[in-house]
This record gives sequence, structure tokens and C-alpha cells, in this order.
Amino acid sequence: NIQTTTYSDLVEPTEQIFRKVISDLLDKVVISDTMVTRREEQLDQLCNLLLIKLESDKQGKSDPDRAVIFRRMESAKKTAAAVREAFENLVDVYPETFTTDNDKRLRLSDDTITACVDALSGLRLLDMGVASVAVAFQVLRSEALKQGEGQYFTPQAVIEAGVRLVGLEQSDIIIDPACGTGGFLVQSMIEMKRRFPKMSDSALSKWSQTHIFGIEKDAIGLKLTKAIMQIAGDGSAHCARGDSVRTHKWSTDFPHLSSGAFRDGRFSVVLTNPPFGKNLKVSAKDSRLSNLTIAAHEDGGFRDLEIGLLFLQRAFQLLKKGGRVGIVLPETYFFSPNYRFVIEWIKTRLRPVVVANIPMEAFQGFCRAKTNFYVFEKVSTRS
Repeated sequence: NIQTTTYSDLVEPTEQIFRKVISDLLDKVVISDTMVTRREEQLDQLCNLLLIKLESDKQGKSDPDRAVIFRRMESAKKTAAAVREAFENLVDVYPETFTTDNDKRLRLSDDTITACVDALSGLRLLDMGVASVAVAFQVLRSEALKQGEGQYFTPQAVIEAGVRLVGLEQSDIIIDPACGTGGFLVQSMIEMKRRFPKMSDSALSKWSQTHIFGIEKDAIGLKLTKAIMQIAGDGSAHCARGDSVRTHKWSTDFPHLSSGAFRDGRFSVVLTNPPFGKNLKVSAKDSRLSNLTIAAHEDGGFRDLEIGLLFLQRAFQLLKKGGRVGIVLPETYFFSPNYRFVIEWIKTRLRPVVVANIPMEAFQGFCRAKTNFYVFEKVSTRS
């Protein structure tokens, strides 16, 4: 009986099956929806359904005798109504994810929602494991990354090596201010389990909810972060929507970031692969208003500057003294005469610890710039 489906009735899919399900939903179901026609909105709406499905799995796992929420009802209308009610509850649970009126609406048609429920409801996603789900979600990640320039999927090998290089400890409080789809944050959880194998799953989950933080401007990226981190052990409580660089806009546009949880000087580790590119610049006015002095001229004025360098200063600001930042940046920032001011800015603030070569082919298809992974230690509290 479909109406009494419980968590034990669900079947854990293989990575290949789940990837095909996601691909089919995107290509055949969501794209034919009459209510949502823009590709970015279709991706966003499918992410909403995946989050509802994961929340249903979580509740089903904790109450195995009760019917799961995400299941087929007697009609498409009733199925969609139940899913929409579940989405309203999700919005209330994660207000820092659904920050705009547009975010708070599940706009797919009843038929599309029901088709998605039919495709996903019998699957047990919560027990698949991070690696399998992350690979399957690359279908969504790669589509999401096509929507904007300068956002690059960070290869898993770069993420794993970067997390190892900063040397995580249980006492660390970690943030990725450009968390994308959560690669560095999820890997931090995996690394903690690797380093402390006796840590129970519940202890890891509790640690993650108090030691891992993320900020992401893109709604789709943030929702995928939350989805993967729920599967990894639910470290998603402190991943929030927002603009990490233009902090002068926090009080008006992202008040949840002004609560203190994301305050400067709080974190011991920053791990990030910020967007970068010559055309991705922050205005001199925004840099001045957000006190990003790396963009300042010697005469006190400010220049328009590539956003990747401003993320380096934001990492510095977020860190406590003695904290470390691990960051992917183009090599040219540190070796070109045009960026000599960057070296001068770093000298009194950050001590270089590691420069790790990233092969050009690592970002093949996304980015043509030569990049390295840099680890710096904060040695000064000046701005």
C-alpha cells in the first residue's frame, strides 16, 4: 500500500541509478512544467523537492513505524498538497536558506510534483553516503554552474588535499564564505571522521552543527550544500544565504548574517575556492563601504578589484589570530608585477605556510587560469 510507505520500505539506490533519476527529472519532467520555464528556476525548484525528500527520510528514519511524508497519495492534487505543506515547514526550519519571497514558494505544477514524488519516493537517500550522492548531484552542480561565470566546481582531489593541508583539529571552527555546493565543508566532516575514527555518528553530527559554517550567494548552491551535508551527518544548520564580501549590506539584505554566528575574528579555519576572473570585480565603492583595504590605493582611494582577492581579505577578517586560511587563487595574483600591492598587503597580515600546485587540467572545462592552493596563517589583527 503506497499510502503506508515507511522508511524500511525504501530502497537504497546505486550511484548510477540515482544519477539517472536526477538527470531524467531535470531533462524530462521539470523542464516540461508549465509553471516554471527558466532553467535556473527549474534547478532551484528541483533542489526544493530534494530537500523535502531528505527531510522526509530523516523523519522516517527517526520514526520507522510512521508513514513517510514524501509519498504518493490518492491523487496528484493530494500528493502536491502534502508536499507543499512539507515545504512550508522546511522554510520555517531553515529561514536562512529561504530568504526571499521567491525562495519561499514551491511553484511547480501538481503534475510535476507528483512525477517527482513517483521518481524519488521509493529511494532511501539518507543512507547512500556522501561520495555517492555528491557524484550524482554533479548533474545538478554542472547545470547550476552553467548559469553564472566565475563559479567553478572544485575537483574532489583538490578539496581533499586542501582540507588535509590546513590540518584540522576538533577545536577548529570552520567557515567557507563562498561554499558553492559545500565541497570543503562536507570534506571537513569526512576528515574529522578519518582523523578521529572513534567519534560516533551522533558526535560527528553534533560537532558539525557547532563547528562548520558556510555562506553562499547562489540559492541553488546553498540548497545542494544543505542536501549533501544532511546526508553526511546534518552539518547544515549554519549554512546561510548571503554575500560574504559586501558586508555593508548585511543589516538590510541578509540580517541573519549579523546575528554574531558569522562575526569577524570567530573562526580558526577558512577553506574556500572563491569565484575569480578579470571580469568579476567588486566596485571601489563597495570595497570602501565594507572596509576591504586590499582594494585601497596608497593615497587612500579605492580601486575596482577582482573578487577573489577580496575573498582573501574576508578570510583574514573572519579568522582569529593564529588561524589558517586555505584558498584556491590564480597564480598571477602573487607573481605578476601588476599585483605587487597584494604582496605588500599580505606581508604584515598573513604568513605563507603552503603553496600547492594545482595542475591546469584540474579545472579543465571550467577555468583556464593557472591556480594554486595557498595556506596562510593570520599573524596580525590589523584590518
